[in-house]
Amino acid sequence: MAQQDQVVEEKRSLVRILTLNRPRQLNALSFEMISRLLELLLRYENDSSVKLIIVKGKGRAFCAGGDVAAVVRDINQSGWRSGANFFYKEFFLNFLMATFTKPQVSFLNGIVMGGGAGASIHGKFRVATENSVFAMPETALGLFPDVGASYFLSRLPGFFAFGSDGISSPYNSKVEGKVMRFAHRLENSSVQGRSELPLLLIPKPTSNLLITDLILKSCIRKQKTKSLNFHGEYVGLTGARLDGAEMLACGLATHFVPSSRLSSLEEALCKIDSSDPTVISEIIDKYTQQPYLKDHSAYHRMDVIDKCFSRRTVEEILSSLERVGIDEADAWISDTVQTLKKASPTSLKISLRSVCVACF
Repeated sequence: MAQQDQVVEEKRSLVRILTLNRPRQLNALSFEMISRLLELLLRYENDSSVKLIIVKGKGRAFCAGGDVAAVVRDINQSGWRSGANFFYKEFFLNFLMATFTKPQVSFLNGIVMGGGAGASIHGKFRVATENSVFAMPETALGLFPDVGASYFLSRLPGFFAFGSDGISSPYNSKVEGKVMRFAHRLENSSVQGRSELPLLLIPKPTSNLLITDLILKSCIRKQKTKSLNFHGEYVGLTGARLDGAEMLACGLATHFVPSSRLSSLEEALCKIDSSDPTVISEIIDKYTQQPYLKDHSAYHRMDVIDKCFSRRTVEEILSSLERVGIDEADAWISDTVQTLKKASPTSLKISLRSVCVACF
């Protein structure tokens, strides 16, 4: 399939609609798709006639991730540089979407995994539906959540909050929020003490006195509020699948729109002549619906997630889950333990470390 056929461009007045078009492969990102998306977005960046970009997938998936099988095949045929080039371009695409000056609306009407998250979550608006299925399954494959996942997983609500205007901190300063998160992890760790604080990870210039003051204030604040959570660690380590309602609840999606209304929403968006996020958000709001979390949703187990996944190491997380499992005969806890035990130990350690470090 030609490169331009793998990503179909539709011009609608001041709006460009990009459709990922490999439905038989669940729109898995090929090198050609990534190259095509980069070409188009770089062109739109400097085109004053383009105000908004809509990205969607053909078939039952938005994008199931990178086409890893193709990458392995190319490496075997052409050497490691072909794989390095694939990931270089993919990560540059993630960066471009995160820093793009024009709003991107992604219709996540289906599977959104791995590289598919990288091609959508960094955009301004992420519209989930009842068909959405999100996951970062890398630890089960011997990899770790990449495509900027350590950034957005470490900023799920409780530490940072998502909104239609992007990512914002609920604290007075981002540094305070970062130190608060690490102080919480230390307090719940078997190894405690200020000496464990990785000072090199604190943004410069930040004095030791300020760091100490922030930790003290953070620990006091943590006792007064229940806003801190570790849902991102849970999602990143277990590869848990989230539906549209859960995506909205944790901030991975900015809106929830029934799939039956997506066509009408697309038509309404194509009539705008503005790049103002407020205007775009108001249009999407007209089609939104408040979904309900299912009874078996892991979101109802946030108390256990916070207690266990706030631990400093993978071993401590597993041990904490197993202790809770002794007290509670809960299939979700035992399933979570087994999922972690089946995953690559190295992948788990890298994933936990990356999310922890990314919050600084």
